[in-house]
Amino acid sequence: MEDEEFMIIDYDIYYQILFDCFTVLDEMTDDEIDFEEWRYQVDVQYREIYEEFPVLDEEILDRLPELAEDVYHQMHSIIILDFEKVLKDEMISELSDRLLNSIDNYLEIRSQIFSLEYPHDQRFQRREIWALDEDHEWDEDDDEHVDEILDSLVDKGFIRLLEHGGKAKYDTFQTVEV
Repeated sequence: MEDEEFMIIDYDIYYQILFDCFTVLDEMTDDEIDFEEWRYQVDVQYREIYEEFPVLDEEILDRLPELAEDVYHQMHSIIILDFEKVLKDEMISELSDRLLNSIDNYLEIRSQIFSLEYPHDQRFQRREIWALDEDHEWDEDDDEHVDEILDSLVDKGFIRLLEHGGKAKYDTFQTVEV
């Protein structure tokens, strides 16, 4: 069996290509992408796609810059999605507090008007919250989150889903004493 000869590209060229790509891309965005983490991902994806170590590939000068940019954009997209998720979670948390207060006020008024006693004074259906939401003075964009907010309140244990109705609007919930 013959020994394979490998042409090893100068490591300095490899790192210079990566450093140049990273510098340009990093200046275009405000991300906090770590160079070493990015370099690692570039290296792994390079080996997966081209089935060769970058420093052993004779076509590195053509392949590496394009792949390096793609990896950077992938990591940038993940950061953006994570940031948007954090913002959405914060918004849902704030709206959850506001909706929970509105539910408590609604149930208190309803129990006084209809002389309801425990546990009926703590129960409501999803459609009542939709109607309550229509009267609520928050941003129009927040309307689409009412079901998500109710699910969040169930997950946090502030309300309990007692039963699923034939349709979602007939789902019955009960507030939980904390």
